Formats: sequence, structure tokens, C-alpha cells
Amino acid sequence: MLNIILAIVLGISLTIIYQYCSMAARERLNHGKKIYVNRRKAGNLIPCRYNGVKYYFYINENYEPSKTHYHSKKDAIEACQEEFRSNRPKQTIFTKVA
Repeated sequence: MLNIILAIVLGISLTIIYQYCSMAARERLNHGKKIYVNRRKAGNLIPCRYNGVKYYFYINENYEPSKTHYHSKKDAIEACQEEFRSNRPKQTIFTKVA
């Protein structure tokens, strides 16, 4: 009796773990790695391989792909973050008057 209950609990837990892992992998394959700037989503990093060379592109927050390709992940992430920062309004600090 104990073996049956243990098998049911193990089967349910493995099913939940499998669904979580497959969902995470499917989202990563379809949409790429998310890029953040100050906890705000700036875009997605998309790897692409053609002619035997791996290139990286980014898709900004408006779902427009980058026009240039990058040879390293770091360059593509920095370019996406710079574009995100340049399109945002500057934050100004106002002094409080007592």
C-alpha cells in the first residue's frame, strides 16, 4: 500500500517538474533570452547561426529586430540596453521646498 502511494506522489511531482522545465525551454527557444534595464524589460536576445558562424541580434521592447548583427552576446546586450536608455526620457530630480 505504501509503495502505491509513493509511486503516485512521485509520478505527480515528476509530471509537475517536467511541465515546468518544458515550458521554460519552449519559451526560451521561441522568444530568446530577456534583457532587462533597471528591472524593466528592454528586449530579447536572439542567437542566429548562418554560414557556420553564430551571430546575435536583439529585439527591442516594440518587437523591432536590430539592423546589425553582433559577434558576442555581451555586445548585443549592451547595444539593446543603450537603445532602451536613449529612447526613455531623462529622469530629473526636483528639490523639495519646505
